[in-house]
Amino acid sequence: MAIVLDRAEFYTLASLFRAEEIIGLDAEALIPTQAAEQQALYDRGREQLRERELLRINARQEVELEQGLRDLMATVVNPENALLVVRSLPELGRQLFLYYERGHVFVEQTLPDDHSHRLGLVGDHDALVARLLELFPVTAAPFAPDAFTVATNDLLQAYQLAGEGQAERARAVLEAARSSNAALATQMAEVFAHAAFSGNISLLKLVPGRTTRSHDIALAQGPDGAWGITGGAETDTLRVERMNATVLRETLRRALIAMDQPLN
Repeated sequence: MAIVLDRAEFYTLASLFRAEEIIGLDAEALIPTQAAEQQALYDRGREQLRERELLRINARQEVELEQGLRDLMATVVNPENALLVVRSLPELGRQLFLYYERGHVFVEQTLPDDHSHRLGLVGDHDALVARLLELFPVTAAPFAPDAFTVATNDLLQAYQLAGEGQAERARAVLEAARSSNAALATQMAEVFAHAAFSGNISLLKLVPGRTTRSHDIALAQGPDGAWGITGGAETDTLRVERMNATVLRETLRRALIAMDQPLN
């Protein structure tokens, strides 16, 4: 099932589920600050949902939701785990994809425009991995292993500069960066500047009353192959290594299995 809701409908549903927050969304940017405006938004959303036959009031004056929509929203507002995915494309810019897991089933939320929310059922771990490989179609070609570590701040600065069209400045930053392989580190400036796509996948384990645990995988598809970026052995370094679709698939599979494990 997949459905597109406008902002009023989504707000009404979140209110009915008494959601305190929704992972990946900024409530301050989406919800009016005044109580009267919030009530008006809720009333409009409820009426629209009734017109679409997604909501009805039963004989006991209780709100009932269409079952498929109810299942989608239940996962979104009360997930056991979540993924925040950002993809950057040269022609489209930054895109956000949100995934929520409950009972080993994932739901996707995207924002088609500034006033809409699209919810869709993805399925189990294998289905999610397949979906992420659609979003990040890294090359399937074999590769000669290459890996290095580099200072986190320098790599992030170079990535930002390259994205702003300042490839030479990005190269200068990486030439001077603390790294285990200066040649490969410098090469990343070209990868970032000419990437067919890049992005980040953050896997969040949500534990009530405890700090959320996150595992990040960044990706860039450059002219000569794909690169994966993960945390290094030291907190201020990142590990960068070549990868392909097979490696990414296995990396995601292992990360999702680890995310499901209980915290000690």
